Amino acid sequence: MNIPFNSMYGFLSTTAIVLGIFLVLAGTGIVHWESLTVERGRRTLGVGVLFIILGIIFMRVDSRSGSTVQVTVVTPQAPITTQTYGITSAPITTEPSETPTEIQTSPTPPEITSTPTIAFTSTPSINEQTLVLDGGNLQRTSDYGAGLTPKLKGERWRSAVDNFAVHSNPIFVNGTLYFGTGNYQSEAGAFYAIEALTGHRLWKKSLDRGAMDGAAYFNNKVFFGDTGGIIYALDAETGEDIWRFPAGGSIYSSPTIYDGLLFLGNTNGNLFVLDPESGVIDKTYQELGGTVRSLVVADNTLYAAAGSNLYKINEEGNQLDLIFSAEEYLLRPPVFRDSVLYIVVTLPGEENHSLVYALETDGDEIWETPYDISGKVDTDHAVSENAVLVSTTDGILYAINRFSGQELWQFETSGEIRSSPTIVNNIAYFGSWPNRIYGLDIETG
Repeated sequence: MNIPFNSMYGFLSTTAIVLGIFLVLAGTGIVHWESLTVERGRRTLGVGVLFIILGIIFMRVDSRSGSTVQVTVVTPQAPITTQTYGITSAPITTEPSETPTEIQTSPTPPEITSTPTIAFTSTPSINEQTLVLDGGNLQRTSDYGAGLTPKLKGERWRSAVDNFAVHSNPIFVNGTLYFGTGNYQSEAGAFYAIEALTGHRLWKKSLDRGAMDGAAYFNNKVFFGDTGGIIYALDAETGEDIWRFPAGGSIYSSPTIYDGLLFLGNTNGNLFVLDPESGVIDKTYQELGGTVRSLVVADNTLYAAAGSNLYKINEEGNQLDLIFSAEEYLLRPPVFRDSVLYIVVTLPGEENHSLVYALETDGDEIWETPYDISGKVDTDHAVSENAVLVSTTDGILYAINRFSGQELWQFETSGEIRSSPTIVNNIAYFGSWPNRIYGLDIETG
């Protein structure tokens, strides 16, 4: 049923006048009201007059308005069709159903009078073959581009991980966070799957030793290594073992999956190449001269840092060629962007300092930072469109021009930085001791 009024003021005017007339009639005794005394009758009469005056005022305001509002009284019936007023977030790709449902879209969306808060209400459906790596991609830039980020409004949830520390970067797949825990001094650790929206624990895998670096996801499996030298493949939905591989030395790097093979090294200088489906070994590269870091793929070529050396796997895949040596310095995992390899090297010992290099893919030097970076670099660096971001245990985040090696800016925190920067929308996010999270504009710091 539709009741027409000349704007909302017309509706209010009519209501006030009708109510006022009723009260005037009651106050004068024309309408009989048993509980109405003489005194109450006078008050009722006065209130009725006020309502009539108010109705006249609304009527005059309404006469100046030419708009018409339809007040619709809806009798609920099933089913009720809900209209969608446009898309306010990035499109979500899902597998189409056999009978597609047509979505009606209003041509005129309602006016938004306040700034909307973006919230994660659903996550894109990821095909089970999708590859997700620590660092975001095979180049490990940690730059997620123009992603959709929610407004930060304080702590959303907190999930206990027993008595273990979280040293690894979580990976995010189908609304789930996967990460390992452990302590350098402890024998035990665990691997978790947690619902990203709520913090609800989906499953936990207890480990004999800690999982100290990031995992990889491929074909509904999560892969990682622990400090006991075991490489794991777990069912991503249940956490059950699919296979284990004994690698020997401790593992402080995250897996790389490329061309149907899994690559992961250990502290004994060995790099293992496995079938990710079965865990069967394909080949081993031995005695690389130190802890093997996470591999990077650059122009269809694999690069591995081990100790002070940077190697690339030749086209035949049967050997590693040494292309760069930092002598007494130790290498962090390389990062690749726009045909350039960026590496950070740290001098071990009590007086730690670090350097950054940009290299051609054959190992030739493009530039070296003309200054020492104060402190030990204990995390992976990130590379944006214009900058290399390096964090140190001295509590400083450095932004370095990735084309020249000159310092752009530095930002000092209140404590050690032991988390890798993550870049979204040209903002660098990272944490520091104690209990601080920062978001810095990469251009200005």
